[in-house]
Amino acid sequence: MMLAKTIKTHSLEERWYGVSLVGYREHGQTYAGAALAPEIAAELDGTLDWLRAYPPLAEMRDERSEIDQHLERLLAEVGRRGFSVPPLFSEFMRSQDLRDRVCSCTYCYWDCAETLVAVPPLDGVLLRFLNDQQWCMLWYLHLRPDGSHQVLVTAYPFDVEDELLGPEERATERVLCLCARSFEEFLYRFAIENSCWYSIRNGVTPIPREQRYLLGLKK
Repeated sequence: MMLAKTIKTHSLEERWYGVSLVGYREHGQTYAGAALAPEIAAELDGTLDWLRAYPPLAEMRDERSEIDQHLERLLAEVGRRGFSVPPLFSEFMRSQDLRDRVCSCTYCYWDCAETLVAVPPLDGVLLRFLNDQQWCMLWYLHLRPDGSHQVLVTAYPFDVEDELLGPEERATERVLCLCARSFEEFLYRFAIENSCWYSIRNGVTPIPREQRYLLGLKK
């Protein structure tokens, strides 16, 4: 089964939704829009070796997560429909150890939707993989027919049947924003920003790669 829901427009606004980083990108909201990633291409090498340097804190586990129930079935469904999931996404989502190495200051948790969803007029399908604890922000992997992918963020749960939504969710505007041009870019930025948030709050000097990232925010 695959859901289909229309969206407001086929064009995607480019906007990262991130937490406040005191001294670098400050705001008074849980999440606020910001420009796409600063120059981090040099930090990305197609592996998750950088992530393995972080300790497994297991902060992003949640009893609501349904990764074990749905991930393998949805990955198979993706293939049957002719789409491709980036290898780093499969590696990361299949590994509890890797997922445990990412922290979240807003108590987000890794998850896997029960179904893929098509959102015309956008081509391809969406796969939800990350939720804010209160579902005020949801992140989807957008898989395209040409084999490419990107990460989109929204406040509307596209993969949930309309009759299961509450009044507030039904009233939420069906808007998607492009927040990362690849899963690797998204994961790096999400992990680094949340680790930086804790370092800043606790008065701890960020590690070198985090310092480089924070300096990039000021450019």
